[in-house]
Amino acid sequence: AGTAVSRFAGAMTNALAALRSLVCAIVAALLALPVAAQDRPASTAAAANGRAQLLAARTVAYDANVRNDAARLAEALATFERLTADPTVAALAEYYAAWTAWGLAGSHMQAGKQDDAKAAAERAARHARAADAARPNSAEFKAMLANALIAVAVIDSSQFQARAAELAPVRRAALELGPRNPRVVMMHAGMIFNIPPERGGGRER
Repeated sequence: AGTAVSRFAGAMTNALAALRSLVCAIVAALLALPVAAQDRPASTAAAANGRAQLLAARTVAYDANVRNDAARLAEALATFERLTADPTVAALAEYYAAWTAWGLAGSHMQAGKQDDAKAAAERAARHARAADAARPNSAEFKAMLANALIAVAVIDSSQFQARAAELAPVRRAALELGPRNPRVVMMHAGMIFNIPPERGGGRER
């Protein structure tokens, strides 16, 4: 069992780097991601300002991820975390905080900063849980939580078993809610590709 876990963890580490490249390739499409109707703020200056800040920070985060700019990712993350206190954009702020922290974890991993990567992955999971709690029926939010949990499990092997147990129902729910959602498909395909055949995965699948 220990050998299988080690092999899976090693494969998933490589997958994180590959996934970063894939995210960079589709970043233009992600920039077109619309704000859900239920998050469109009322016609007030405060609400409009919160949404404008969210969209501006999202652009910074996507650009920083493409450039592997950890400092700018951290800057965008700080903005999203501040916006989680704004009820007009709180759910999306939690989602993008999770996404940005997840990207930051990958950036730190590539730079060999294990402790920073671990802290960023934990942050991603914390925000992803909050986002999922706000939108329990969102396939994309489930996929974000799954990716954050994978990052924690891979970066911090001491949490592998616990996060794997937490991940299982999240992954299942994401597939049920959005079996053809691109982010769900990417998450699921990455797991199947890197899970050993004896555990139900395999590259041939």
